[in-house]
Amino acid sequence: HIWKKPPSQPWVLDMDGFSNTNNPSILGFTGDGFGNIYCHLRNQSFIPYTLTRNVGSTTWVGVAQLDNKLISDQAGRADGVSVFATVSNGLSGGELVRKTGNSYTNIPLPNGIVTANITSASVAFDSSGALWTYFTQYPFTPSPTPPDAIETGSGLFYTKDFTSWKKP
Repeated sequence: HIWKKPPSQPWVLDMDGFSNTNNPSILGFTGDGFGNIYCHLRNQSFIPYTLTRNVGSTTWVGVAQLDNKLISDQAGRADGVSVFATVSNGLSGGELVRKTGNSYTNIPLPNGIVTANITSASVAFDSSGALWTYFTQYPFTPSPTPPDAIETGSGLFYTKDFTSWKKP
């Protein structure tokens, strides 16, 4: 169940538009800083999906553009742009997904980042509007995975134009 606590009121269920079919598990919540809450879930078949609602709304709605994506992190920028970091989950590889208005687009990843190998990802915007990101990778590809394989960090990257990546 999802609960909310309106100011100066008791806790109440917040389930409008939320389906309990397939026994979903809530993986986490994120927000874009503009009044939109995102609830990241997976069903009993471990297929991830995302619901969203505005804090002024009472109904959760699905975000089709984030279906099958396992959200690791989200950051919002002052101009309303949000970026979701996703990780590899067997259905889709890790990605950075930019939301501008109602449009969702993939951001090209820095060189050396293999989408199928992303096991964790973090994103943040700084005060200049630059997007910063960090990835951890495990060598799932090429297959077979070497027996001595370990998960490694891929370094810190930033971009001001969502295409040209630099290291600090």
